[in-house]
Amino acid sequence: MSGEPASCDTATVAPAAAETGSDVSSKEEHRSPAVHAVPVKDGLATKAPISLEAYVQTTSKLDGRDKVTKIMQYGARFLSWYFTSVAPNKALQERAHLLYRTTQVSRKAFRMLKVADEAVKIMAIAQNKQQRGTLKGKPEHCHGQPTRSAAMGLFWTMDNLHYLTTTKTVAYGHQRALKVFSRCWTVASLCMIVLSTQALRETGQRRSALAEELARLTADAQSPHTAVEKAAADLRAANAQHFKNCLALLKAVMDLTCAVNISGVDLPKKVFGKKLNDGVIGASGIVSALTVLYNCWPDQPKGASLPQQQRQITAAATTTSTANGSVPVAAATATTAT
Repeated sequence: MSGEPASCDTATVAPAAAETGSDVSSKEEHRSPAVHAVPVKDGLATKAPISLEAYVQTTSKLDGRDKVTKIMQYGARFLSWYFTSVAPNKALQERAHLLYRTTQVSRKAFRMLKVADEAVKIMAIAQNKQQRGTLKGKPEHCHGQPTRSAAMGLFWTMDNLHYLTTTKTVAYGHQRALKVFSRCWTVASLCMIVLSTQALRETGQRRSALAEELARLTADAQSPHTAVEKAAADLRAANAQHFKNCLALLKAVMDLTCAVNISGVDLPKKVFGKKLNDGVIGASGIVSALTVLYNCWPDQPKGASLPQQQRQITAAATTTSTANGSVPVAAATATTAT
């Protein structure tokens, strides 16, 4: 007789434990995905893996070749500083400095008549069309975008004149070109910082809304599988766009660091009494070039495997039929195991 109550208690407790385990498992699976400040994984997931083929595709573009050369230029500038101030070695310093100066001049040949790019952008703005790159032609950008494009147009013009003066094709004057060059680059970089900040605010709000929607759908066992997949895909796309905007802001800050150090602005010299050293400028130039290489790098081939996070979301949203109705797979598995 004493065994019967115990048996009844066990029968009562076991299902309760199973139900509790199922609920906990479901909540764990349906937890709202984290919205990281800088979604690096989703940003990198849109690009093809590092390979020789991807590198060739990147360098087949003018910007790709230019930025690879820019990494050489600013890398050599950094090494020139390193072998002067950190690990003095006159022979290596001279080699690095020569490479820096040579690549500096050679890059300018890539950029002849790039003012045409900015002219096209300004015409597109006038026609109220979407702008190329990470930012769109929206009303709040109507002043920043044209100002940036105009500044960059003058920047490219001065860069061309500086190069033609070096080759003795024209006699415009190096210092004369540099003064306008640095001021225009500074203005363009400041505009880009403002535009990128606005874009980050917009994509940040969109990401939060999409994350909430995805959490709501995954928490509802009756949500269609296709709806969950679409919400997850939209969130990944928003994350990738946010990552691009982060890189745009980073590039603008790095470019501004270089621009204000050139004659014509000389902000560090005016504020601190000396220019920024080549170590700072070299590192800034390398980072700036890498952000553009990301944009030039080929996209992930279609049909590539989904990221791990997406597979987890899909698994959590997939449902299976049971005698009691439709139950999430994870919850059904937990119940069966218990």
